[in-house]
Amino acid sequence: MTTAPRPRHPHAPRRRGAVPAGRGAPPRARHGRERAPASGGDADLRGRVALVTGAGRGSAAVAAALAESGASVVIGAPDELAIARVARSVEARGGRALALGTDLGDPDAVARLTDAALAVFGRLDVAVNAPGRARGLDHLAEPDCRAVYFSVRHQLPAIAGSGGGAIVNVALGPLGWSDDARCVVGLTRASALEHAGSGVRINALAREPGGRGFAEAACWLCSDAARELNGAVVSGPAGTVDRESLPAGPPGGAAA
Repeated sequence: MTTAPRPRHPHAPRRRGAVPAGRGAPPRARHGRERAPASGGDADLRGRVALVTGAGRGSAAVAAALAESGASVVIGAPDELAIARVARSVEARGGRALALGTDLGDPDAVARLTDAALAVFGRLDVAVNAPGRARGLDHLAEPDCRAVYFSVRHQLPAIAGSGGGAIVNVALGPLGWSDDARCVVGLTRASALEHAGSGVRINALAREPGGRGFAEAACWLCSDAARELNGAVVSGPAGTVDRESLPAGPPGGAAA
């Protein structure tokens, strides 16, 4: 079993007027389109714990990018052999990883995955959900979206209880590419609106998984560098952001 996590390291210097992730409410996003950084170089996740759901090339790249940014990584997906390879790859590079076979179509299994992250590392700060085809949900419309819903439902209170952080939901393809993609985007925006005062930012990455640029965008959204985004959608190779207007949180919360 992986060793217990080290105490949180100091974060990189903050930009003027920035609020650390988890303090106050997620900010209100503004209308318009803005260009996101082309790389995840600004992402500093040292001392944090990240949960990645879903196997496959995209999720493996995300787990590696999160580990390279300093996070301890928990990986959950039905394919135990695939995620075990990802965990070994992370550990071979000096990171800390835990792989757990998880049926993402089973709410109880998803809950156990989140509980395991808390039990082993003592906290959960960020999550990236890219479940792919969820076992047991093939007979339903938008099965990926339902798997994302199960994940967010259990991750959100765990992240809020750890002081706040971020959730990134992957729409499996460019925005509008499939009903599942639109469902994930709608779920993300609705969840961001409903939980705007929780200290947890919830954004969507509407890019087809795979490639370093995809992983870096997901890693960047998890970091303090994207602290101003909540209910946003990052889509396309240029990394543009569609910002939906969300209400401000309680007094004292950050605002974009």
